[in-house]
Amino acid sequence: MEHPALPFRYERGRLVTVPQDSPEDVAQCVEAAARTRLGELVDAPDLGVPDHLMIGGGAKAIDLEELRAHLVHSEPRAEAIVDLIEDLRDVRAAHIRVLIEQGE
Repeated sequence: MEHPALPFRYERGRLVTVPQDSPEDVAQCVEAAARTRLGELVDAPDLGVPDHLMIGGGAKAIDLEELRAHLVHSEPRAEAIVDLIEDLRDVRAAHIRVLIEQGE
């Protein structure tokens, strides 16, 4: 079964898809959870992260372990590792790496 690729897009007039349960599918699900406010989706109220992890005092104020726990709860097929990344311009951002166990 195929799932739409995120972001939704068309190539050559066809919707781009990814195979269900593929690494790309799981990574997309983690990204969707990271971009969704907890409770925002009526049919999936447990998907996403609380507002205080999405906005506010910047990545330095974010509880990275709490963010990781919400992402893993939203997408149990993946183990999310959330790091605080600082670059040379002193820009801070939460960086999410997704680890996916491949089935046999």
